[in-house]
Amino acid sequence: MRRPKYHKVTRPSPKVEKFLGSLEAQVMDYFWQSESGTMRDLVEHLERTHPAAYTTAQTVVTRLVAKGLLPCTADGKPHHFRAARSRDAFLGSMSGRIVDDLLADVGDLTLA
Repeated sequence: MRRPKYHKVTRPSPKVEKFLGSLEAQVMDYFWQSESGTMRDLVEHLERTHPAAYTTAQTVVTRLVAKGLLPCTADGKPHHFRAARSRDAFLGSMSGRIVDDLLADVGDLTLA
């Protein structure tokens, strides 16, 4: 049985790490701060705080693209990535999903 995402939330926090992995959150923070960038830009940024191999960063970016969080413009090489929505919009949508999951699980009890 799939556990709802709210089971991961242990206490209220505006941190993105509640919903994404640590490295995914660092990658998203980079793209939220800089309007767009390439893999090379990202790897150079990560090397300052979190040494990561190019292939590791590429795997994380591929996962974020698959999740719809990091669209890619492929109008040549290198590919440019940008955040699909702002940090606040991301946190708002995740909060909405948590509420929806809670209501789906215990909504009848709440109404009673």
